[in-house]
Amino acid sequence: MTPAENKAREIFNRHYMVLFDSDSDKGEEIQVSLLAKKCAIVTVQEVLMSTPAMFPIIIGYYGSVLLELEKM
Repeated sequence: MTPAENKAREIFNRHYMVLFDSDSDKGEEIQVSLLAKKCAIVTVQEVLMSTPAMFPIIIGYYGSVLLELEKM
């Protein structure tokens, strides 16, 4: 796995665990996965929007992370 793939999976897993551990029915795993993906994408978009343009390496990295999340 590339560093961007690893980071995408890490961010997704954090959101997934918060949603899955909440008072949800365990049979709703697909819905939890979809919500976790959306939350992870929003998180990365926020990082990208708050990163100054003078840090192109960070923007490029998180751009790759965003692409990996969208593929999930």
